[in-house]
Amino acid sequence: MSRHSGPGKLDKLYNPPRFLLYNFNIDESNLKPEHQTGLQNMIVPTLRSGGSVSIVGLASRSGTFSHNDHISLLRAQNVRAFLQQKVFGGFPVREFKAFGERKAQLDHRRDGSEDERYRSVLLFLSSGPIPPIPNLDVVAIPIPEIGSSEGVLDTIGKILDVVSSLGSILNLVLDAVLIDLAGTVLAAISAVIGMPAVWIESNNFAKGNGKKLGFSKAMQQMSDAFASDDLRSVPEANWPPIPHPVPKFPDPDDAVIVAERSARAGQREGYEAAWAVVMQLEKEPREFPVNLKGKLIRIRLSGRRFLWLIHRAYKEDVWRRILQRLG
Repeated sequence: MSRHSGPGKLDKLYNPPRFLLYNFNIDESNLKPEHQTGLQNMIVPTLRSGGSVSIVGLASRSGTFSHNDHISLLRAQNVRAFLQQKVFGGFPVREFKAFGERKAQLDHRRDGSEDERYRSVLLFLSSGPIPPIPNLDVVAIPIPEIGSSEGVLDTIGKILDVVSSLGSILNLVLDAVLIDLAGTVLAAISAVIGMPAVWIESNNFAKGNGKKLGFSKAMQQMSDAFASDDLRSVPEANWPPIPHPVPKFPDPDDAVIVAERSARAGQREGYEAAWAVVMQLEKEPREFPVNLKGKLIRIRLSGRRFLWLIHRAYKEDVWRRILQRLG
């Protein structure tokens, strides 16, 4: 059922350069006035000057798979039709496709969920006749930044009250970690990995990006195994084993271009790197300083405890947070 979702939005993104036209109404494909203004100001001038574009329609996961394919196609078609009206003489469109809910699925969005960022159209723009090929396995859909106070500092008391009612000092300390997880636990990733700088210096840009994405997606897969909040009352020795993450691709390697094969090779290496990091942390837990009510204490963090913590904090966005840290 269609539902109004507020004004349309347009973001300019990088690595690779692209535009995200998003917040279409739920179950609708019509361009909003803000979408039209953004296309007119940011896309049309380049196309009029001889540029080109690839257009990819997306959808959230609230409808059926086939319906989401259809609605994403209509969104992409409406964007192309608007641009054709504004660019006399036409322009090259390298790729035009409807990706439905597949991107949201790749990004571990929950089935049945709604997200304005996936009710969208991605445009890959080039000033020349050949825009970049949309590789949605690698391309990230950005997430909004966490607020500076609400939901973090303003809720410390509530978090501690809830945890203390369980009578567990250990969980009290662990929830304190969540207050500053991005600065404490995610910082530990860089300390444990020590690899991003090497990846950035890689001569193979696609493979380097693939490694970072693979590392992040593997962390998401592993942390998903520790999604149950009930684990807080279960001895860690009885927690599930850490699953060995494996990347999945829709097509065989010999069916894609060389750049994408390089990206996939990087992803596989990133998956194995993430597995190695977590298993090393599980084998040799590390201690990290945490500020609890003004008192500096140290906590012991195993691989499984780390995965449980980051999933409690970020749910389906674990991989995004880590990717931001790496990139």
